[in-house]
Amino acid sequence: MKNCIMLIVVAGFLFSGCATSSKQMDLETQRLRTQIGTLEQQLKDSEKEIEILEIQLERERQTRRNLERQILAEKSKLADFQTLPRPSVRNIQEALRKAGFYDGAVDGKLGPKTKEAIKNFQRSRGLQVDGIVGKATWRELAKYLTDKQK
Repeated sequence: MKNCIMLIVVAGFLFSGCATSSKQMDLETQRLRTQIGTLEQQLKDSEKEIEILEIQLERERQTRRNLERQILAEKSKLADFQTLPRPSVRNIQEALRKAGFYDGAVDGKLGPKTKEAIKNFQRSRGLQVDGIVGKATWRELAKYLTDKQK
């Protein structure tokens, strides 16, 4: 009987230790599963963030391409403007004639008819109406002189 009791006590002790180990293993497994779940969610969040950044990067690239095109267009305009003839009164009168704003003589004299034609041209292009052929007016007017009408 003593042996049986002793065997029961030893068995109880052993089984209780296994139960504790089993509980610890279950807790550790659960902790690891939770940690894996957290890491998987972080990975999904990071992947979403990468997608968003890739979209933003593509938009920035498109904006850059558009700006580069605009710069090239402005450089081309500048090059065209730099190759224009000087705005002599004869050039102004000839351009105004080709644009349909002047029907007087191309005599190189800045008379009232030429000044009125300049003002009418400026008005039609939304420029400052002052009768003076400045840079903006000449840029628009010279297109008719060089046959680059728009």
